[in-house]
Amino acid sequence: MDPSDLVEGKVYFFCGFVHPEIPVPELEAFVFIGTEKGGEGLDYVFEDPRKLFEKQITDELDEDQMELYQPPREPTKTRIPKYLIEDTVYSMNEMIRFVNSIPEQEGAGEFF
Repeated sequence: MDPSDLVEGKVYFFCGFVHPEIPVPELEAFVFIGTEKGGEGLDYVFEDPRKLFEKQITDELDEDQMELYQPPREPTKTRIPKYLIEDTVYSMNEMIRFVNSIPEQEGAGEFF
């Protein structure tokens, strides 16, 4: 993803595999909230959507659901240096392509 294409308030995905030789995917959704000066230039800051919408989520849960609710893990913000954005942050369409490519990964047949 080109960093200049990021839009504040939009959801993006971090996509990857648990290990380069193990095609089990790791996917996380985050909301882009802006940029901050970092150690190596500009950092792009993402927030866990459960944190952004926590009040709305918890207000709508009944007692039984509340027992199962897992609050967002701290820290809820993730900072990514500009040079890593292209390799780690995906739009919705890019995430769909990533997921669709999983069966084609070497060794995927062992897991799926």
